Amino acid sequence: MTIEIYADDLKKNDVLFNQQFYALSLIAIKDEKVLLLYLEDDKTYSFPQIAYSRENEQPLALNSLTRAAGVEPQSLVKSVTVIEHFSKRTYIHHYFKIVSAIDVLSQLKNVKGKPVWLKDYEALETLGEYHGDDPWGQQKMEREFIALFNSI
Repeated sequence: MTIEIYADDLKKNDVLFNQQFYALSLIAIKDEKVLLLYLEDDKTYSFPQIAYSRENEQPLALNSLTRAAGVEPQSLVKSVTVIEHFSKRTYIHHYFKIVSAIDVLSQLKNVKGKPVWLKDYEALETLGEYHGDDPWGQQKMEREFIALFNSI
């Protein structure tokens, strides 16, 4: 599933030449709990993620992220892609759901943020309410909310 969001009443023709940024995230669910990472600096929650430069680098980025999370790439299922269009930039964020046992995720390494396991409804509630001061914090957490809502 792909969800496209156009900011400020932009249309498809307005974003044809936008600079594109890519990222992918892991949505880990175990015993009806969802893994979020709490980022103290900007008071946001997100999923384990990695950014990359070009779409053809996705397999390498996915391999790097699964290695950092300690999971096997074949245990992932493509969940949703959220594409956000702004006036000069487009962010393409692919989400993968972990479908196998994920005890290893408690040993996250090289991933920014404090791991927090929340019940699925608590995770949705947390992602839906931003109380920090990062100007992009609300937008980041709304994107994660959309991805989680469409993955559970």
